[in-house]
Amino acid sequence: MNEEIIVKQLQAAVKKFNIETGHGFSELVTNAIRQAVSTNQQVQLLLFTCSTINSGFMFSKTEPWEYVSLDPTGNNLEVDLPRMEQILKELRDIYKPIDLTIIIGNTDPYYMYLRQLVDFGPSERVRILGQFAKRWKEYKSQLEKWLRENYSLPGARVVSWYQLEKDIMTRSGRSFETEFNLVLPKIGTYFEPADFEWEMGKLVTHFGPGKYFANLERPPKVLLEEWIRRKFAEYALQGKWLYEHYPNAILVQNEKPSELRSKMYQPLIAEKYGVGLPVAYFFGVDNAGYQ
Repeated sequence: MNEEIIVKQLQAAVKKFNIETGHGFSELVTNAIRQAVSTNQQVQLLLFTCSTINSGFMFSKTEPWEYVSLDPTGNNLEVDLPRMEQILKELRDIYKPIDLTIIIGNTDPYYMYLRQLVDFGPSERVRILGQFAKRWKEYKSQLEKWLRENYSLPGARVVSWYQLEKDIMTRSGRSFETEFNLVLPKIGTYFEPADFEWEMGKLVTHFGPGKYFANLERPPKVLLEEWIRRKFAEYALQGKWLYEHYPNAILVQNEKPSELRSKMYQPLIAEKYGVGLPVAYFFGVDNAGYQ
């Protein structure tokens, strides 16, 4: 089968599953497919998930790493994986080098909620981060086991964002933390005030029984505002790193609010490269929900 036929068939298959949003991602997705096929490289589908949590440990002075649950059931991927199985099979029937990488966005406790462990001394930070690293590694192992036992996603890889940072630092000397600290003070210039206001309006409702932070009292507004700035900075820098380190990548958006989360990955890519990270909405668009 020649290159142009493969591209057209892949585009048609992706279009069948993808929800158009009018934000220009369809063209970026098409370009990523064409570039991969023309060079006989992989189309890299990237899918984020978060560690499940034990929210009551967030502000623990003795065991804050226990915030990271070791039970992957109930994670935000669960509802979407049957459809991902179908999509992956159909795309690989057309073009075998379709790679699925599931990325555990596990560093939120460090960059956002615990603000790089600011309440602890330097030696304690090192020790506590080491304990977080052990929990993240165990969660990754449990998630891989859960995926193998419950789903058919042949060849899919699970990547820990924490480990990804370390691997890139080893290869290139680049530090995500250093770059994060440069982005954070100017994060407000990349987004509209309404984006931060929307985030706050949702975040304040997610504390207490039955909510995401089920065992946590709502912190003061000033701390929540800091969390939000840090969240936007983390997403923006993650988007840039994904663009730079995953050629021909397409982010499969499964977060909520779908379009705001996609927007959060883009500004640093646009600033440096004048383009964007391709995003596919295979699971629909939900701009009201919150994760």
